[in-house]
Amino acid sequence: MVEQSLRKREVGGSSPSTGTITRLFGSFGAPTLAGKLLLVGLSFAAYVVLSLPYLENRLWPRLPGVWPGWFAGAAFGALVMGPYLARLERPLLRIAGACVAGALIYRLAIEFAADGPVGVGTPASFACAGAGAAALVALATALLTPARFRWRVLPIALLAGALGGLTFPWLSFTEQAYEGHLAWQLLVCLALHFGLRKIM
Repeated sequence: MVEQSLRKREVGGSSPSTGTITRLFGSFGAPTLAGKLLLVGLSFAAYVVLSLPYLENRLWPRLPGVWPGWFAGAAFGALVMGPYLARLERPLLRIAGACVAGALIYRLAIEFAADGPVGVGTPASFACAGAGAAALVALATALLTPARFRWRVLPIALLAGALGGLTFPWLSFTEQAYEGHLAWQLLVCLALHFGLRKIM
C-alpha cells in the first residue's frame, strides 16, 4: 500500500489536502460558492492596493481617485464575472470583455453616485448607482455567455446592488469607502451565483 501510494505521487497524484481544497473552493472555471467569495476577496484586495495613497501620489498624480476605479472594475470583471466565462470557447477573449465591462460599469457607478441627477452623495444616489451597476454586471455576464438569458437574475441583481449601494453612506467609515466596496461586491457575487447558476 505504501509503495502504491508513493508511485501515485510520483506520477502526479494529488495529495489529500489538495483534494480538500478543490472540493471546498473548486476551480476558476467551476468555483463553489466559497470559491466565488474567495475571488471577491481577491478583487477587493486589488481595490485596496490600487487606492493606497502611495500609488495615487506616485503612479497617477494627475488623476487621483480615477484610475483606481478603472483598474478595480477590471479586476472585478476578471475575478467575479470571469468564472462564468472560463469554460466557454475563446475564454480569454470573453474574460477580456468582462474586464472592459467591469471597468466601465464601476466607473459609471462612481460618477453617478458622485454627480448623478438623484443627488450628490445621497443614500438614494448610492442605491440607484449600486442597483444599476449590479444589473449591468448581470447583463454583461449573461451576454458574454452563449447560454439562454435568465431574466430572474435582474431583480436579484437590482436588489443586491441597491443594498450594496446603501452601505456606502450608512456603513462606510474609511475615506476610500472600503466597507461599501466589499459589501457591494459580495452582494453582487451572490446575485450572480443564484441568478446565473444554471449556466455554469
